[in-house]
Amino acid sequence: EKEGVIVGAVCDPVTGQVVYGGAANNKKIIPNGHPQKYDIFNGNVVLVPQKAFNDVGNFDSVFTQCFGDSDYATRSIHAGHNCWVTNSYVGTCKSNPKGSEWANPNIKLSKRMKILNSPKGLPLKEWYFYARRRLASCQSIG
Repeated sequence: EKEGVIVGAVCDPVTGQVVYGGAANNKKIIPNGHPQKYDIFNGNVVLVPQKAFNDVGNFDSVFTQCFGDSDYATRSIHAGHNCWVTNSYVGTCKSNPKGSEWANPNIKLSKRMKILNSPKGLPLKEWYFYARRRLASCQSIG
């Protein structure tokens, strides 16, 4: 069994609610005193053991922000590593604002397109690369 990639759960300092960490089946994982397996993660706190790094490598430089974490989680799992969220919170952090300005119909389309293609938006080239890689990964498994 290969070493695991550990993701630290992080909560909001005021509400105590989970903000970042891992998710399984499209639901955020809330620490429950036991490590839990994840499908994807937000890479605010990540421990990658040397053996896992040797297998998976570094975060892919094609991603500037939003898809890099999910891509790394997928590659780690595909390489056979156990991927766990910590059993308790390891830190605090405010959440990024909810919603995306690029979807706001009250903003001019030209500005929305600029926001969409920014690192904190949904850069189309990166989304396309991520989607192709995920599809290839799914096809090689099944």
